[in-house]
Amino acid sequence: MTTATFRRTAATVCALMARVMDPAEIAGPLSRGGQAGHYVPHGAQGDRHPSRVPRHARAAVRGAARWPELTPLGSFELHRPGETEPEGVGAVRLFRTPPFASYEQIVELEPDRRFSYALLRGFPVRDYRVGAVLTPVDGGTELHWHCEFSPKIPGTGWFYRWFFGQVHAKVVAGLGAGATA
Repeated sequence: MTTATFRRTAATVCALMARVMDPAEIAGPLSRGGQAGHYVPHGAQGDRHPSRVPRHARAAVRGAARWPELTPLGSFELHRPGETEPEGVGAVRLFRTPPFASYEQIVELEPDRRFSYALLRGFPVRDYRVGAVLTPVDGGTELHWHCEFSPKIPGTGWFYRWFFGQVHAKVVAGLGAGATA
């Protein structure tokens, strides 16, 4: 990817995010440096501050067909069913939010407890993996959402850490809110 292509992509991503986020959430992180590693969408404390979502969120986390109605993601398609069930381990899911399309494979599933997926293609990162751990607490569920990846293009880690952090924070909030609807 050339510098010009990256800049166009970054501008497109920022424009897309501006449609679904408060501009104050976008402006701050763009001036900071840093490289990718891992993050949890709720800040530097990571798993010490998980999201508290309704008990019904467990079904919403697992049922990707509802994600477009609950989150900023544009559309969902089950590209390939899983080994033992449609959205089970091995399933490949396609999410489209123009101009992006990401193919994700479910790599771990422990019903109502743990869910992980890996990015197969769609963004210039490697070793991208998201893990969600659901823990029942006091009539609800704690949702720990964790993402790891490495940038393919040196110097872009800060941008993708911010970008995925913003997207995942909106996904987690949408799944939690949608579970009550």
